Amino acid sequence: MESLPSERNLCQLLQVSRPTLRAAIGILSHEGLVQVRLRRKTLIVPSGISRHISDTGVVVLLTANPLREQAADMLSFVGALHQTLARSNLRLVIVENPHLGKSKPRKFLETVIRQHKANCYVLMRVSEAVQVYFSHLRLPTFIRGSRFPKVHLPSSEWDYLAIGRHAAGVLAAKGHRRVVIILPGEVRPGDLRCEEGFRLGMARVGDGACTTLVSPGRATRLYRKILKMFREKDPPTAVFVLGAQDCVTVLFALENLGLRVPGEVSVMSCETAAVFQALPFRVASYSVHNQLIEKSAKLVMKLALNRFVPPHESLIMPEFDSGETLGRCPSTG
Repeated sequence: MESLPSERNLCQLLQVSRPTLRAAIGILSHEGLVQVRLRRKTLIVPSGISRHISDTGVVVLLTANPLREQAADMLSFVGALHQTLARSNLRLVIVENPHLGKSKPRKFLETVIRQHKANCYVLMRVSEAVQVYFSHLRLPTFIRGSRFPKVHLPSSEWDYLAIGRHAAGVLAAKGHRRVVIILPGEVRPGDLRCEEGFRLGMARVGDGACTTLVSPGRATRLYRKILKMFREKDPPTAVFVLGAQDCVTVLFALENLGLRVPGEVSVMSCETAAVFQALPFRVASYSVHNQLIEKSAKLVMKLALNRFVPPHESLIMPEFDSGETLGRCPSTG
């Protein structure tokens, strides 16, 4: 079986504290997803649906991707949620399965609901079909992440519209007028809101030119697209990337072209990520802070205890780190 990196390395990679990491590993161990061994590496256990737990005082978290592959803010949320629920004698059950990312998850969800008659459900990184299913079913459900259209469930997420507006304003203030925004291959509602906000922000400049590029999904294909774009006449002077992995690909492509960042091209990322730690400079990005994590955990606890919270979107603006990849447009000095 595969093993997790050391506690110290995981804290650095995920940008979380040791108490948060230990809480998350405790959840994984409780669900049989990892095997914790004294003074030895923690082993990863192949997982499917979590084992059955008492029907009383249970909150079930559903996600299509393994926790070990989740972004730092999502892992921190799970740790905070576990601690918050424990204070009210509520247990957290985690169900991670690829079916939760598919367009026809009904049979799988029916099995999960029969097995875990939960106080409430938490949806995290699931497909639109899963969100719609729970919205129609009217079970107490909370979405940690972007809410798809026509889904009427309480949710919490970063304010991507505000992020897009802010990013455009930052670049415009530096004199950038020819900019490109790069969306991930799997576009989610938050990505579209961010693009909308970015375009609205650039429109206020008046003479700005904004191009949207959807990542092909593979790093090599995006790499070739960036090379082609910046070899054309009047290439962009700034790039705003929504996915952290795509941002790294863009930086390597620009380096291959011999373009200086930020001397000739500025680069901003919509999110921060552990992969940035491997770079010799700080990437301009929007950083995770605890306000969204703590608020989300409290809303889930309230839903679990009361069986109802209003179906509002709780949106929070993250902190901005200007980093070392953001500079003035070369033509403006």
